[in-house]
Amino acid sequence: MQNLSIFDINISSKLTGIFEQLQSTLRKFDFSDIKEKELYSKVQSINPKQDIVLEDIEWLYEDYEKLSDVFDGLDSDFSFLDSELANYLKKIIYSRNIAKREKIVILISHIEKLIEECLDESFGKSGIKQEVKNAINSKLDKVTGANIGRCYILAITNIVFARTDAFNDEIDKRIPFRNHILHNGIYQYSDSEISQMYFVLLSFIKNILIGGWANKYEAFD
Repeated sequence: MQNLSIFDINISSKLTGIFEQLQSTLRKFDFSDIKEKELYSKVQSINPKQDIVLEDIEWLYEDYEKLSDVFDGLDSDFSFLDSELANYLKKIIYSRNIAKREKIVILISHIEKLIEECLDESFGKSGIKQEVKNAINSKLDKVTGANIGRCYILAITNIVFARTDAFNDEIDKRIPFRNHILHNGIYQYSDSEISQMYFVLLSFIKNILIGGWANKYEAFD
């Protein structure tokens, strides 16, 4: 057997470590079609013209157990958007003088523009759901951070802008349905419903921002 010096052993161990790390890294890359994944199936299962309840969409914010988890890094999540809207929404969210009910109405009134900015699109007059679908579906191919973000934005759009007048059952007041809130008001909602809705809405906004960040820096994905 050939005698190896300590130098030879160290080099061999180092190369082995690099090789193992490379294998591990390669296994993390998934170049298959994102439309074949469970995530896309979940997105497709959300029909904006059929009843939606909170239990059906919990997967969209399962990374956040409580409101403080959503606030963790939220200010930084806005940083890639150098716009008046981003600065305004941050002021509303972090204001101590505005109640959650008022914040919900203000934030949900501007969520369409936020989605537009995060997707770097200029929406026409086809309606927000169709505009987002058109902007996203044409770009969905392999599994990337940007495409995962787009899937989340598409799902959130179909929820927030759902056709609640087409629902058969009573509206789930824990979900921030934009049109229902702006057309019918929010003051009949209980404090518990408001707290849950605010948590869901901020989770949605955080995920829209993360999706927008991934979309902007897609070239580095």
